Parts: sequence; C-alpha cells; structure tokens
Amino acid sequence: MNNHSFCFVLKTRHLSLDNRFFLLSFLFCTLAILIFTNGAFAQIIKWKYVATLGRNDTKVYLNDEVKVLPNKNVTAWQKMIVFDGTYTISQEEFDCTNKRRITRQITYYRADQIAGETKKKPFEWEEIIPSSTADFLYRRVCLPPQPTKWAEINVQQANLRNFPDPYASILRTVKRGEKFQIVPETGKDGWFNVVDVITQKDYWLKSNTFEIVEIAGNKRKMVKKKNPQSKPVTQKSKSKWTKNQRN
Repeated sequence: MNNHSFCFVLKTRHLSLDNRFFLLSFLFCTLAILIFTNGAFAQIIKWKYVATLGRNDTKVYLNDEVKVLPNKNVTAWQKMIVFDGTYTISQEEFDCTNKRRITRQITYYRADQIAGETKKKPFEWEEIIPSSTADFLYRRVCLPPQPTKWAEINVQQANLRNFPDPYASILRTVKRGEKFQIVPETGKDGWFNVVDVITQKDYWLKSNTFEIVEIAGNKRKMVKKKNPQSKPVTQKSKSKWTKNQRN
C-alpha cells in the first residue's frame, strides 16, 4: 500500500458511518460515470444521413472522416442499412477529377451488429450516374460544401412521415419553431426530406408546413422556396385531397 492509499484509509476511519457511506457512494458514482462516458465516446461514429433508396427504406450514411490521398483521390466510409436491420459498411474511393468511384472493401453485418463476410476485391472503377447514391456521395466528398438550409416549422403542428405521401406513417409530430436540416437533392411533389441533426434520423415534411432559412452566425436569411414539379392531379384524387387535407 502506497502513502496516498494509507492516508486515505486513516482519514476514512475517523469519519462517521454516514459520511463514510456518502464518500464511498460519491467515488463509486464518479467511477461509473467515467467508465460509461469513456465507453460511449469510444463507440461514437459520426454517420451522417445521405439519402433513402426507393420505397424499400434502405438508408445511406456517410462517415464524416473523409481522407484525401496523395493522388488527390478521396476515400470515405459508407453505411447502407436495409429495412430488416442488416447493413453493410464499405470503403469508397472517389476520383473527383474524372467523376468515378471504386469500392475498396465491403463488410456485411447482421441485424445484431455481428460482422460477417468482408470482400476486398475484385472491384472496378465505375462512372458516377447522375442522381444516384454514388452521385449524392460524390457531391459531399468532392464538391465544395453548400450552404446549410433549415426547415423551420411555421404552423401550429406538423407531421413528419416516413414517405412523401399524406397517408404515410407519422413518425413524429413537431411544433412551430422547431428546425430540421433539409437534405440536398430533395423536394418532389411538395415534400422535402429533412433530418434531425442530433439523431441523424430522417423524415419527410410537407412544404406548406415550414419556411426555408439559412443561419450563418447570428444572421438569418429567408430562402425562397422552389415549387417542386408535381404530377398532374386527377379529378378523383383532387376531391379526395380536398376532403382529407393532411401534412
């Protein structure tokens, strides 16, 4: 036993039972907090939402650790989560100059987060197709960052849904003044894909329930909405929509 431990024992012997219990409880709680926070920080991986693929609800995320290689190419990690909870994590390399990408490795995971097979080859360079998932990733890792746009709720109450459809499931209900980041490349049929920046969970929000703002420092700028191209409304669906207005 070193001198510090010996002095601590001597001091605690002169404390009352209640004080001794309080001191030990305090030390135990402090130790538990340190263990928990260290473990939590060790497990944090900053995955940022990118897009949802079709109606099968496959979510695409990009790790915020992006590296530039000596040849000026860029590498980044991509996660794709399927509706059943299974997912893949792949390392993607982008040739920004020639607008192409190649997968360097991909690992498959079960829904319980247990890793399965990892493939490292053979993969080939592929041209990036416009409006594809690779294109969304390319814009984030190769192009200069765009101003962040926020959807600020301007109605008393708005519904956040899982698909851009007035009859889709409501995932969350929000109030006036709440803000969500607008996902680039979205805006169709009067809907916008938005994301909670803390949880990185995405939703679909009706365009008539919010206003678009840009906030830089203390400056707030209103952004004029672009009317998304919408499909022609038939007489039958129009009457149904008038009867059941939803957001």
